[in-house]
Amino acid sequence: MRERDPLPPIAPPRFGDDDWRGTPPGLGEFAPGAGLRDVAGWIAAALLALALAGWIAALSAAQATSEEAALPALERAVAVLAEIDGLLGVHAAAVAGEAARGGEVALPGFPLDVRAPAAEAASPRRLRAALLAEAAALVRAEGSAAFRDEDGDAPSVPRLTSAGLMRELLDGLAASGHERWSGYVTPLGALSALLAAVALLLAVGLGRFVRLGAVAIAAAALVLAPTAALWFGLGFVGGDDAVGEEARALARALLGGVFRNALWLAGAGLAVAVPAAILDRVFEDSPRLARAPRAPDAGEEPAAPDR
Repeated sequence: MRERDPLPPIAPPRFGDDDWRGTPPGLGEFAPGAGLRDVAGWIAAALLALALAGWIAALSAAQATSEEAALPALERAVAVLAEIDGLLGVHAAAVAGEAARGGEVALPGFPLDVRAPAAEAASPRRLRAALLAEAAALVRAEGSAAFRDEDGDAPSVPRLTSAGLMRELLDGLAASGHERWSGYVTPLGALSALLAAVALLLAVGLGRFVRLGAVAIAAAALVLAPTAALWFGLGFVGGDDAVGEEARALARALLGGVFRNALWLAGAGLAVAVPAAILDRVFEDSPRLARAPRAPDAGEEPAAPDR
């Protein structure tokens, strides 16, 4: 009876032989420290979502309170608070007489201590623009305290009234508020970048980009939810007078920047997560790469070809 040829020795599995991803089959899920690494990755992702949400909020507030955005809003606010159009009509003769004497012109009854050059008084439109520009610059520097009376006392109004809402808006658009919000932008941006790097390092494969995109979408949602609540809540603050309507219109215009920035962040998250998820699915379903034939060891007979 012919002896059966001995089976060729079984070589130990090599890293990457059986799995094109480079992980020995069945060992990845039992790798030492894999569970701790995954937990740390999720913690970093949660912290990143909070940091990104804070950064978007601070950036939006800094943009809304910048000089370019605040001064036009303050001019609109002062115009409705001071009723400047009515004052210009009532005191047109007094303004013309003061302008004829030269020097600077003050508008009687205007609640802010501002003046305009006499040359601007030749046209009510130009005088209006000059007075509102000076008044906006004053409110930008001092906030609602610029409306102090002759005794130096600031007006006291309930917060949930039209005047109270406008006062909060004036104080929020002051230069001090812009400096405060601007001081948060860089630290929160740097923290977000650091946490994003940590989250990427702690994840594996294309799943790290899926997680990063999902975190960006979650951060956008953390900003959009309270912003939307504030948007609709403004409808219940103040009355239907001109001051209340203007205050709500200005506040909602400023909130539009928050919506815009949060939606950009959500769009960036989708742009990262969706392609990464598709590619990860494609690679997961693709056949494993064929293994190149292994050279026989010394003294070992080559394996017979399959028939």
